[in-house]
Formats: sequence, C-alpha cells, structure tokens
Amino acid sequence: MNRFENRQMIQKTSQSNDSLVMFALIWIVFSKLFFFVLLKINVEFFESDLFRNINILFSIVWGFIPLLLALSIKDKTKQGFFLILAAIYIVITIYEQIQDFV
Repeated sequence: MNRFENRQMIQKTSQSNDSLVMFALIWIVFSKLFFFVLLKINVEFFESDLFRNINILFSIVWGFIPLLLALSIKDKTKQGFFLILAAIYIVITIYEQIQDFV
C-alpha cells in the first residue's frame, strides 16, 4: 500500500468519525429544542399517548448516542473499552423501555 492509498483510508475514517460526532450533536440539539418548544406550546402533551411513544423513540436513539461516540474514537484499545460502556448503556436503556411497557 503506498502513501496515497493510506492517506485516502485515513481520510475516509476521519470523515466517518466526523459524521458520527455530527449526528450525535445534531440529535442532542434537536431533542432539546423539540421538548423545549413542545413544553411552550402544549403542556398537556406530556400526558398523552403520543408523548409516550415519542419518548420511547427518543430514549432508544439516546441509547445509541454513546455507541456512535465510541465508534468515533480512533485508538482501538480505548474504543473497545468505550464500546463495552456503550453496550451497557444500551442494555439499560432497552431494559427501562421494556419496564415502561409492562
């Protein structure tokens, strides 16, 4: 593999990592704005079934944010550790959502 091919691989990995972090940041801002605006518009929304369903969706996506951030870490040793932490977080999130249904 020559230096040009190696540089292209590093550039693709870097772009992929950037995309993961950008998605996480966009989701954080979107979810905060969504609930902030919703609270200002309709307080009773939080008592509806629609809120329950939206909250489940948001919780599941939030559960995967640590996974996205862990995947963006370049050091494989550190990435493995944070992938384990992210997996624990996802399991807890799914467990909490199942408890909400029961």
